[in-house]
Amino acid sequence: MQYKGSKITRIFLLPYLLVLLVPIMIGTLTYNKTISVIETETAKSNMTLLNQSKEIIDRRLDEVDRITQQITLDPNLITFQYIADPFEGSNTYRTIEMKKSLVNYNLFNHFIANYYVLFANSKLVMTPTEVYDLPTFYPNVLQYGKLDYTQWTQQFMGKYHTKTILPATAYTIDGKEQQMITYIQSLGYGTNSFATIVILIDNLELVKLLSGLDIADGGSAYIADKNGQIISFISNESRPFSPDLINFTSASGTIFPSAASNNMMTTYTTSAYNGWTYVVSQPAHIAFEKVNYIKNTILTIFMLSLTIGLIIAILMAYRSSKPIRFLVNTFESSGEEMGKHEKTKDAYQLIQAGISRLKNNNDALQQEMDKQRPMLRIAFFERLLKGEFSISDDNKLVMDRLGIDLFGETFVVAVLSLSDHNLIVQKEIQQDLDIKSLMIKDVISRISENVFFHAMNGNKVALIFSCRSRNLDDCKKLVDEFVLRMNREMHEQLYNPSIGVGNIYTSLEEISRSYQEAEQALDYKIWKAIKGMVWFSDLPQTNGSYYYPSDVELKLMNYIKAGNQTEVQKLFVEFYSENFDKRNLSSSMMKLLVYDIKGSIAKLVEQIVIDDQLLTKQLQALFAPFDHLEDVQEIFRSIERTCLHICEVVNSRKRSHNDQLLKGIIEMIHSHYHSPNFALLAISEKFHISEVYLSYFIKEQTGIIFTEYLEALRMEHAKKLLLIESYSVKDIAEKVGYNSSNTFCRAFKRIYGISTTEYKKTITANNL
Repeated sequence: MQYKGSKITRIFLLPYLLVLLVPIMIGTLTYNKTISVIETETAKSNMTLLNQSKEIIDRRLDEVDRITQQITLDPNLITFQYIADPFEGSNTYRTIEMKKSLVNYNLFNHFIANYYVLFANSKLVMTPTEVYDLPTFYPNVLQYGKLDYTQWTQQFMGKYHTKTILPATAYTIDGKEQQMITYIQSLGYGTNSFATIVILIDNLELVKLLSGLDIADGGSAYIADKNGQIISFISNESRPFSPDLINFTSASGTIFPSAASNNMMTTYTTSAYNGWTYVVSQPAHIAFEKVNYIKNTILTIFMLSLTIGLIIAILMAYRSSKPIRFLVNTFESSGEEMGKHEKTKDAYQLIQAGISRLKNNNDALQQEMDKQRPMLRIAFFERLLKGEFSISDDNKLVMDRLGIDLFGETFVVAVLSLSDHNLIVQKEIQQDLDIKSLMIKDVISRISENVFFHAMNGNKVALIFSCRSRNLDDCKKLVDEFVLRMNREMHEQLYNPSIGVGNIYTSLEEISRSYQEAEQALDYKIWKAIKGMVWFSDLPQTNGSYYYPSDVELKLMNYIKAGNQTEVQKLFVEFYSENFDKRNLSSSMMKLLVYDIKGSIAKLVEQIVIDDQLLTKQLQALFAPFDHLEDVQEIFRSIERTCLHICEVVNSRKRSHNDQLLKGIIEMIHSHYHSPNFALLAISEKFHISEVYLSYFIKEQTGIIFTEYLEALRMEHAKKLLLIESYSVKDIAEKVGYNSSNTFCRAFKRIYGISTTEYKKTITANNL
């Protein structure tokens, strides 16, 4: 009778389908919740970034307040503000002392770009490093926006300021335009103010804090004071920034995208310190980009998971039913094994009858195994002592079947010699050895149940101890007591065996290791003719290996390639300490260490081709053979000197290459400075160097950046051409690499402080 496999498979498939419905329902319920949570987390993420920026700026502004307070309380400043003529008589000394008392705060506070103290009576401007008179200082050293001198003095010194903060404005400082936020504090009270402190805060510091926000595709972020004035902002649009100021109804919150908000998500928070509002606005598709991505991802994964789940359910049902189908077909096809059992159409009844017959056969097999148990025990112990044993459920079942209780916490092996001399063993009658072995086995069975006897080939017997305690001292005490009792019993039989014991271990897999150690201890005992039992731990120990791991070898080679002499010296100090101070190496190990390091140097020399006669001689001497142990340390030092010399050669090669490269770059600049399109890219392409590294290289070698060097070169040539009357300003601009004469004139005036026309007049007048 045959059963259709598809019927059994369908029976197994039904539970899998029911189980598959559970994650489908849970996934559907959690999908909407997940999307909602992610949208909320997106808003929280923006709020977290804003709060972090707010807290940092509040701390920095508080530091600025405290710095301002320190400056205003300076006794020298309080006195000096009333001086009208700072360089008359003793006032000169007061001027010097006043400048010395100003601390350069921007050395330890990068938030502050610089600060100035403006004195109305003396018409002086002081910084921690310089002293200027007001007309020279403004606008030659500093200029605020497009204000002239009168407007600037009126705004900054003409009225009283209390912690006044002006928005980010373009300053021209030493000829360079920079965006700065201005902090102003007047000294005194009301109209009696004779000094003003002006602190410039680098707007880039605020922009860096806001740059972590995603403002792509029309987004923006800004900081506004409590009056709605924009202090600083970032935007990815090229047009002027003009945010829609919103009257927020709370100190912080999020306005989600809607038609009223122009489909923008706005997150804002207000500082309790100064009332500033921090705002970020993002288009909905940018703000919820992750949400939309996760939506699509979840739906895709859901459909794939559903499809895969159905396939897996079918496969698992087929796989699970396969043993049942196999059993049914097996029992059905075996008419002889069916015996007198009535055939049935119920597959499970058929399987039950077959299992019953298998049990009967197993009982018969068990009886046969009991007869073979002694041989199986011998085979088991052979595998255990050879290290072929591993802890598994099958092996535990085997031990249980063989009546071997090796389920202790600690294990140790002792090896007994039936005869201490091989020559005697060869002459002794084998029957006598068997008698001794049986005597030991009989004594062990009488004095302990946790010691297992195993006769080895030849004249040795292994004893395996299984201790119930995890304490190693307790196990050692148990072994000592057992051997003492056994020796007493054996002494009565006029026989005292030699015994070697290995170390104690906590794992069955390590019994083979203990066995090997016990054999070494026994061999040492016989060799030294030591009386009594010998533990492997009592044998004299030596350091067997040297310290030179592969990762340290790689590190040494990399440091030498980089020419880093300091790190190379540190590594050799480490090598010497580890191998000569901390380890007691044998002569062969020391030689192996030296050969290993020499091999590293040989590999290194092949990688970097070096043409150096001194180094060649050093290497020839280094690789010469040596025989005496006392030469090892001197050779080790010679290796160190050779490595340091290789570093010197590498560094010299680097310096030579840099000089040649700089010479080529300067020659190219002098040859092409008159071309308006000449830029860093042309040099980069010629010398096959990235623009970033090239810019860094020029700054490192010349002290100025590429554009400053090119501009200075063009201006030097322009000054020479201005002496020639036949050349117009336009002609000169074209000859020195400018497309526009206006651009050339602005650059000339920015660098030299006068226009080209005035310069030409001055030169002409001097010549007359």
